[in-house]
Amino acid sequence: MPLVIIVWNPVHEVLQKLSLGQKWEVFVAALDVAQKRFVGVKDELIFVAPDYLFHNDDEPYTTKDLGFYTSEMESLSKQLPPKHLVVAGSMQWVDRGKKKLSVTALVASKEPVFRYDKKRKADTEDSPQFAFNPGTTTGHFKWGGLSCGIEICQDHEETVLLSEVRNTLDIHIMLSFGQIRRDQHMALKPGGIFIQCELESYEYWYKKKPGFVPVSNICRYDAKRHQYSKLLIPQVTSIADKPEETTHGNFLLAKTELHTTFTTAPLTSLITTSTTQPFSLQPEMPLLTTSTPLLTTSTPLLTTSTPLLTTSTPLLTTSRTTPLLTTSTPLPLSPPKTTTPSFTLLPPTSKPVLPPTSLEVQQIPTWQEDDLVSRCPLCRRNFSFTLRRHHCRICGKVVCDDCSTARKILQSPVPKPGFFGSSTVEEGALRVCDSCK
Repeated sequence: MPLVIIVWNPVHEVLQKLSLGQKWEVFVAALDVAQKRFVGVKDELIFVAPDYLFHNDDEPYTTKDLGFYTSEMESLSKQLPPKHLVVAGSMQWVDRGKKKLSVTALVASKEPVFRYDKKRKADTEDSPQFAFNPGTTTGHFKWGGLSCGIEICQDHEETVLLSEVRNTLDIHIMLSFGQIRRDQHMALKPGGIFIQCELESYEYWYKKKPGFVPVSNICRYDAKRHQYSKLLIPQVTSIADKPEETTHGNFLLAKTELHTTFTTAPLTSLITTSTTQPFSLQPEMPLLTTSTPLLTTSTPLLTTSTPLLTTSTPLLTTSRTTPLLTTSTPLPLSPPKTTTPSFTLLPPTSKPVLPPTSLEVQQIPTWQEDDLVSRCPLCRRNFSFTLRRHHCRICGKVVCDDCSTARKILQSPVPKPGFFGSSTVEEGALRVCDSCK
């Protein structure tokens, strides 16, 4: 099965102004966008967020905040498809009673959650009164038949993961904060994949570490014998596409083939020792909970206080001195070709795009599902990460950008499906395919 790897980077300067709950909602919204936009039904997914995703410059997070992060990840894991693996960045937090500072990352698959605590050096500049508390659990775990490993920042510099599992990993994940990839520190076997998720905040690093260029990576690690010396020479090749910029941040994408065998076995550490930290927190530590459903439109970034199709001034009215559309030749309300669409409509049980309304809107077929179309019906080219899918606002078909360059002003507002089952309304010059222009 195809394996889709996504490295997500939010806008750090914006993220730092949000509360912990808002940061979590931004993360969940980005994951939802990635699943719907880049991942097919049969694809396997690894979604990685950066180091210090949950970091607070003003006041360090506490054990109670870690409890919130933990409970939310547990809820998320129960809703994930079995073939999805999510690394939700890391949290810097302090135990005030013991004057200790820790950095924790959680990894979620279906049902189980794996916890890893950073082992080497933490920057205590933001919290000088706390001493770094190194973790004791291994970063080596198994997922879907693959041998995986995770490390945080300085752990890579100190070869922590490499010393635990030398050249045996299929997947090596580094949550990076001001670190560079060192090929000799990888714990991968030939053909394995290295994933580095750097905190790509140029404004932050310009002040913090002048000259440092933050770059995320998705690479395949291999080894070939030198023709003269016969020694194995490491070969590292990037397999990532150009970053996709969205309103939810940047998505670095790679799609590859890496055979996995998914079972119901829990996501577990492959090395169990007496020093392994339990996943659950101490009973006396209260966990924060939230009544907000995981993927809802309550996310501030995706809601609006204005109803979709309500306004104090009707959109279509004859009392206006200036008509909404001025043209000598009235535009047809519905192009002839929309009466007999050639593609498959959604089942009758599907929810309507817009709620019932008395306003007259452009009558168009339900938007064609992305997953039903593998190539553009007009130019016959296969869709990919670089050749994106778009929808014609007249016929609703999925076409490529090159075959939908025309724009047309339609007579009525046009419904546009949104995320989380919501919808918006478009007006003005809208995208139409070459067949409808």
